[in-house]
Amino acid sequence: MGIAVLEVATKPFAGQKPGPSEFQQQHYTENFIQATIDAGLGAKKRGSQLVVGGDGRFLLIEATVTEYVKLMQSIFDFSKIKSLLSGDLSDGKKFRVLLDSMHGATGPYVSTILADILGADSKDLLRTVPKPDFGGGHPDPNLTYAKALVDQLKNGEHDLGAAFDGDGVSFFV
Repeated sequence: MGIAVLEVATKPFAGQKPGPSEFQQQHYTENFIQATIDAGLGAKKRGSQLVVGGDGRFLLIEATVTEYVKLMQSIFDFSKIKSLLSGDLSDGKKFRVLLDSMHGATGPYVSTILADILGADSKDLLRTVPKPDFGGGHPDPNLTYAKALVDQLKNGEHDLGAAFDGDGVSFFV
């Protein structure tokens, strides 16, 4: 049994770079792979073989928030973390965390664990409702796309800040 070959005409996208929202564009993956091959092999690509792997972007692993919470509670001491956040470990000074889920997959987990279970202030948990288009933003947690988080941290009201990418496999602290 042979492998089916599908030919897709490729052309660069303006500002092409990897990120979860770009993979929603038609033929983005094919274009990105072709650009990588061209850059890496150039004229030597004919007759070469390429194995394409992934970082989980195209794998769907479903775990309910409840299952995930149980797993995290078996790994981390939630009562100690709650004590830290509430200020019980530091003479009443709350440890404030500012987290941005960028309208990606981590939102329900962040709001359930941090606000509902650990008692963090929900106003410090940004963009926790997942949206298919990431709310029109770019879900790449870097200084460009997490600028609002960085700017808010500059006010000095939080002890830690972090942002998660769209699928929750990368983060920015």
